[in-house]
Amino acid sequence: MPDIPPLVPTDLPTPTPDVASSEAEHALPSPLNAILGRDEEIERIRLLLDRDGVRLLTLLGPGGVGKTRLALEVMRKAGDDFAHGAHFVPLAPVRDHALVPFAVAKALGIQESGGLPTPEVLTAWFRPRHLLLVLDNLEQVVAAASPWLTDVLGSCPRLTVLVTSRIALNVTGEQRHHVPPLAVPDPSDAYRLDDYASVALFVQRARAVQSSFTVTSANLGTIAEICMRLDGLPLAIELAAARLNVFSPAELLARLTDRFGLLAGNLRDAPPRLRSLRDAIGWSYDLLTPQEQLVHSRLSVFVGSFSLDASEFVAASSPELAVGLDTSGMVATLIDQSLVERADGSAGTRFRMLETIREYGLAWLAERGQLDAARDAHAAYYKQLAIQAEAGLKGPDQVWWLNRLEDEHGNLREAMTWLTTRNCVPEAIELFSNITHFMHVRAHFTEWGQLLDEWFALPKLGCPTRTRAQALLADGLRTSTLGEPASTIRSLEEAVELFQELGDLKMVTSSLHVLSFAHWAADDLDRARVANDESMQLATRLGDTWTQTQNLWVRANIVWYGGDTQRARQLLGEALAVARLAGNQCLIGLVLGTLGGLAVDTGEDMAAAAALFHESMAIQEALGDQRNVPIQHLYLAMIARLQGDLDTAESHIETGMAMAQATGQAISEAVFHLELGIVAHLRHERERSVRELRQAVRLFQPARYAPDLAECLKVYAAVAYEAGEAAAAARFLGGADALLCGIQTPPYVTRLFDVHAHLPDTLRGKLGQAAFERTYAEAEGWSVDDAVAAALAFELAPGPADQPDETGPVHGLSPRELDVLRLMANGLSNQQIADELFLSRRTVTSHVTHILGKMDLASRTAAVSLAIRAGIA
Repeated sequence: MPDIPPLVPTDLPTPTPDVASSEAEHALPSPLNAILGRDEEIERIRLLLDRDGVRLLTLLGPGGVGKTRLALEVMRKAGDDFAHGAHFVPLAPVRDHALVPFAVAKALGIQESGGLPTPEVLTAWFRPRHLLLVLDNLEQVVAAASPWLTDVLGSCPRLTVLVTSRIALNVTGEQRHHVPPLAVPDPSDAYRLDDYASVALFVQRARAVQSSFTVTSANLGTIAEICMRLDGLPLAIELAAARLNVFSPAELLARLTDRFGLLAGNLRDAPPRLRSLRDAIGWSYDLLTPQEQLVHSRLSVFVGSFSLDASEFVAASSPELAVGLDTSGMVATLIDQSLVERADGSAGTRFRMLETIREYGLAWLAERGQLDAARDAHAAYYKQLAIQAEAGLKGPDQVWWLNRLEDEHGNLREAMTWLTTRNCVPEAIELFSNITHFMHVRAHFTEWGQLLDEWFALPKLGCPTRTRAQALLADGLRTSTLGEPASTIRSLEEAVELFQELGDLKMVTSSLHVLSFAHWAADDLDRARVANDESMQLATRLGDTWTQTQNLWVRANIVWYGGDTQRARQLLGEALAVARLAGNQCLIGLVLGTLGGLAVDTGEDMAAAAALFHESMAIQEALGDQRNVPIQHLYLAMIARLQGDLDTAESHIETGMAMAQATGQAISEAVFHLELGIVAHLRHERERSVRELRQAVRLFQPARYAPDLAECLKVYAAVAYEAGEAAAAARFLGGADALLCGIQTPPYVTRLFDVHAHLPDTLRGKLGQAAFERTYAEAEGWSVDDAVAAALAFELAPGPADQPDETGPVHGLSPRELDVLRLMANGLSNQQIADELFLSRRTVTSHVTHILGKMDLASRTAAVSLAIRAGIA
């Protein structure tokens, strides 16, 4: 590299560029370990540095995220792009911004001169050189950015500066790049956990302290959980891995509740600010003003993300912050300080903190005795939000409110938990009562049940109060939706009685509406009509149009199940008109789906019925309605099956079943298994059909609902006949009819299974009339338990009648599962398989789990190996 004539006075002792570059490079820290998971990040930063007009690039991020290590790697790879190389200047030890030029000069090997101020010497030295200057840890001396650094850049057009800082410089020309933590595992992708950089870093550092450390199937999930709990922060992961000289991974995970006490490092060569996780975050806190520290710590009570108005409420509730507080400005400052991140919510812009930083803020509040007050303010805000949401969920802005509450879901749960802890159970249940419609639409049934179980276990919920009545109503709505009519009706009848005693007619109306729905779901149409009439009368008297329209929908179903399809269609038309007028998207989607079901039951044009289901599903998907979208998939699967398109039918079943499984809707999942059993039967896959039917029976069993089990027995009969077991088929038909004796059979979609209609006559011809009647009568007294036992005990007899299908060599995999297995063997990830087959990633993950279960294998690798050896792929 040729020397460039210096543009400084001849008496200035300036080293040649070659010498300066050499000294800087020799002084560069040499990382002992390879950088992990940053290849794309490094390339992105190099592209930014190469972009026209970018002269100052700031790598921003919280302490411990790996900014310095990333900058060093960028410098090593990009240094050769600059004619005079790259130079690294560590600024962490410098506390006075005025000393920054001296620290830079020292790092570059430039001697100070009495003739010129050091800043001028540096400017003269930089001016002719094309180089990359890396200033590491500028946050505590950020004032050096202006005017010194901006002046240097203005005077030295060949100079490019890369800065690492926890604080944005906020100067003209600054390009910012936020350094994210390492990628953490996706819990749904259990087969690629060791592909994540955070896990790889943990393993790398673990082996550094314990050379015999190995990753096993037993500890891989634990390691992944540790990395997730530590937000993928490299510093935290390295400190955690260092503790393996004392703890096993499982013990380490159990102790992460006190992560600041646990993750204290002892590496002598680590800078003081990075010797423990507390020090790393505390370093950032020390750079805040007292007011900024208090705002940040109060915002740490939020779980997940939070909105600006929520942050304003919680911050302003502090006596020390209430007067003239510019919360938006404070949040912007905290974002610049890398302590808060901007996040996109489905209902607007939101903000969040890394969990590790959030816990530091909580600890900061607790040490000062302010944590309870901050949590009280947090709960107060969400109590107000829930009141607003209760009205908003019933109006034309339903979608916005559903999305807003989904964004706030973690905070709502946190508020209810805190109120319960504070012994404010009535307030907690009141909050829940206000958001019940959201929980219902978004199918948060598991959490719903857990909350109610905790509340009902409290002594005060045993008293006949409004609080108990609200909890009973919520319990009745949940269990009626999930198909548990016995417990539903008990809860709702008590709720009606309590609200009547309290004189709360509005809640009596709502409770009667849900009771009517529960009686209808239990096929007790007479009681359903009585409750529906009472609810409708009260709703009309109170002007409660929301409950009126809901009652119209329930009444339509009651009369439909009673056989009056014409009156049902009229009522649905009325409900639809009112719902459209009110902009009630929830009810519009519900009514359209019901009209589709009515069209199917009456044997109308299947294309028209499918159009209604698609229209309904489009609305429900926009709402995020996890209850009813699976039902639309079920109907569409049934229509496709009737039209002979079994691939489309199975695709709808898979999608709907995955949603039902994810939301704990066991009855819906059971119906999907039943429908899949029918599809498998039509494909002549008898073993698979029996396997699906068994799963349906197991899921139907707890509800003890005879019509569901009767439908299963009818399909068992068809499968048994095809397998050459006519006597078993006749017995199953007898059991199905025994279960349905005296019951008003609902219009189930599975009734449109053509084989059912002619199977009895076929069996009479096969067995003879006398033998058929004798065998059929053997099941005449079957109870629900008898039916379940017979279905689960049924085995296909091997023999010529049991023709193998293409799934034989691979343990009865379905065609779709075979497709997934082939793509796995070709090296595709779950997401790539989902894209290839036009499925969701969740559905593919479910398929992989089923494949391993059917093949009795413990790993994805083993499944791929078997597939290759079997010639499948």
